[in-house]
Amino acid sequence: ATGGFSNVQTVCINMETDISADDFTPCPGQEVTFTDISTSGLIYNNQDIYNWSWILPGSATASDETIAFTFTEEGDNPLLIITTNLIGCTESEFFTITVDSIEVELSVEGMSCFGVNDGTASVTPLSGDAPFSFLWDDPLAQTTAEINDLGPGEYEVFVTDAAGCEVIGNITVEQPLLLLIDELEIDSATCGLNDGGIIFHVDGGTLPYSFQLNPDLMVVDDSVFTDLADGIYNYEIKDANDCLLNGEV
Repeated sequence: ATGGFSNVQTVCINMETDISADDFTPCPGQEVTFTDISTSGLIYNNQDIYNWSWILPGSATASDETIAFTFTEEGDNPLLIITTNLIGCTESEFFTITVDSIEVELSVEGMSCFGVNDGTASVTPLSGDAPFSFLWDDPLAQTTAEINDLGPGEYEVFVTDAAGCEVIGNITVEQPLLLLIDELEIDSATCGLNDGGIIFHVDGGTLPYSFQLNPDLMVVDDSVFTDLADGIYNYEIKDANDCLLNGEV
């Protein structure tokens, strides 16, 4: 009879861990499908990996060869996969999934005068992958970063980057109140004397106002005109944006 013992050792060789994904730079809220494409050098029944352990952002886990995960955190997201082959050899690999994001800066300039659709707006991307495309929901459906000819109201702009990620920005175009004479005070001149006066009480528009009376061509920053003779006067009132109100008194 013979006696003895045997020492069987498992040697793990040629294991390589890798994954495929339908997008390695997804957008926030996008679902990504990952598939393990690792190899172990040991194939049985056309299969070399028999166990998968995924550790995903937020401590999520999975154990299938193909998984789907929705990324919500912008920036770099770690992903770990551990694979095990037929004889128990394991291999692990870290991957970084960069979640693309777009930040934009919006600016708006309101209408100059009541009823004049000359408001403007612009959007400036601060992050994301250039080039960018723009689509505003104004009546002209403008597609540039800066748009004009806007009337009063709220507008949205859809900004899309080269990776297909999208962000929506909102602006409001303000309209000044209608420039008008709220009250008019007239003091008639004494017969034959230049001692009459007119006081304009103006509302609306954009301060400050300027006032002019014709034919005397008096331009003042004040709304009080004195030393006037009897007669008919044409007036022009302008606000800071050159909105005009005219008539006669």
